[in-house]
Amino acid sequence: MMDTIFAKPPRRRSEHYALIRDVEGAVLAVATTYQNGLVLPGGPAEANELPHFAARRHVETVTGLVLPLRQVAAIDYTEAHLFPERLTLVFDGGVATLDEVALVQQHLPPDDIKLLHWVEPRDIPILMQSDHARLVEQAVNALDRRASLPLLLHGASAS
Repeated sequence: MMDTIFAKPPRRRSEHYALIRDVEGAVLAVATTYQNGLVLPGGPAEANELPHFAARRHVETVTGLVLPLRQVAAIDYTEAHLFPERLTLVFDGGVATLDEVALVQQHLPPDDIKLLHWVEPRDIPILMQSDHARLVEQAVNALDRRASLPLLLHGASAS
């Protein structure tokens, strides 16, 4: 039975994003050439790529920031009848220092990134894609309650 399961595992997309805030509570968001509305920095994992490494790779490429991303602030599951089935992890990117904010402003992102923008909390529902706005709301609520989850790999803390 197990050989059958592993011979053809189910296909599932996974997305890995980072919630990064400045000292005023604004959220770092990205405008891409291929999506409408702002989204969190992040994206899909490559084959056999650890979830936090996928988020870290995307964040570094897009923003220039290198963050540990070891706490999960939100987990979202999208059913196949709504969109391609996917599991989304939103990692706590912490509060950016003034030096990190300056680094983001000076960073030259890839060509498919139109804009890096710090979005004020009141503007999140207006400027961000609706699914990302909801992710941000839930992740911020969890972090404000100190309810983030540690990222575990085979039951041990990720490093």
